[in-house]
Amino acid sequence: MRAPRPGEACPVCGLPIDWVEKRVRNGHVYYYAYHYVKDENGKRKVKKCYLGADRYDYVSRKNYDLGTTFRGMAYSEADRFSEYFNSALDKLSAKVQSGTLEPEQARHWLGLLKDMNSRLERLMALLEDYLKELSKAQAQASEAYTVKELKASA
Repeated sequence: MRAPRPGEACPVCGLPIDWVEKRVRNGHVYYYAYHYVKDENGKRKVKKCYLGADRYDYVSRKNYDLGTTFRGMAYSEADRFSEYFNSALDKLSAKVQSGTLEPEQARHWLGLLKDMNSRLERLMALLEDYLKELSKAQAQASEAYTVKELKASA
């Protein structure tokens, strides 16, 4: 996982990031994104967006049973989701392998995971269709551009 870089869209406001600042206070790391913006008079100003902590220690400690470290928006939504999801699965797998999961808990988890699996399969199919459509539209746009080039050179 990595913090946003200059030129990328800010996860808070959507503006392009001009620079990212990492601050350390009392042993905790916090991230800020900065943007150059123009005010109503056309004067250049700096806008600061708080991206959050590197890790939320208190929240992570209170949710230790999930086995994950909660993070701020300095990390991408996909990276955070993946880390949370995989950490929770690792923690659950360890409970199953060690035999510490009660049968009723196991049945409950199995039902939840079957439902999640079904939803994930639908989402994956949706993403695949989305990417196919994007690829098709890109190919059509490229073909139209090539036709224009041929006509211009003729």
